[in-house]
Amino acid sequence: MADKLSSDLSQSAAESAGLYKTINGQVFIGVDNTTTLNPSGTGRNSVKIMSNDRYTHALVIADIAHMPASECGSWPAFWMLGSGTWPANGEIDIIEGINNQSNAQTSIHSLEGCNATVGEYGQYGRSGANKDCGYGGGYDGCTVFSSSASSYGTGFDKAGGGVYALHWTGAEIKVWFFLHGKVPSDVLDQGEPNPNGWGIPQASFAGCEFDSYFKDMSIVSLFLVL
Repeated sequence: MADKLSSDLSQSAAESAGLYKTINGQVFIGVDNTTTLNPSGTGRNSVKIMSNDRYTHALVIADIAHMPASECGSWPAFWMLGSGTWPANGEIDIIEGINNQSNAQTSIHSLEGCNATVGEYGQYGRSGANKDCGYGGGYDGCTVFSSSASSYGTGFDKAGGGVYALHWTGAEIKVWFFLHGKVPSDVLDQGEPNPNGWGIPQASFAGCEFDSYFKDMSIVSLFLVL
């Protein structure tokens, strides 16, 4: 559906359209919000940023100042995507929300057979029903819904933004969310961040042979309008 709703632009085209720019060291990505659409057309132009490098295991930290409001038609996401035919090498949605959703969700999607224990080590979020992260052909996945109204959309902006951190190993996948002003000092120092000192994560997954399902992944940031 995304291919029909949105056209990913080249960097030069996105810059010319004002949908991608850097401001005082911060990166802005957006979506066309001025065009009057034809219902039978292809949708609005948007920007998708992907890393050139691919990873198997990672510590990914994103300092986010602003995200789209919790409104109908909005679909921002920051995630990791495996190579090949989806979901062969998996997908880790670090943060995602859609329409007027008020709290963020963290999900992992895989081929059938990744039977994850969701929240084994504790988590602040509420787990979804699935344990097999390949259920429904991978589309349903395993999901944790944040309990914090500041984790996404309108509430995130009112709180002044924050930091998301993913720690992905062969044994576990964990995601933390910190409001600005409560970010661990080892993250701010940009030296040697230590997830073991960050307390209870927003979402955690364990028990699956992750190396068999999640590998060769790019980092992706995208904002769609439905």
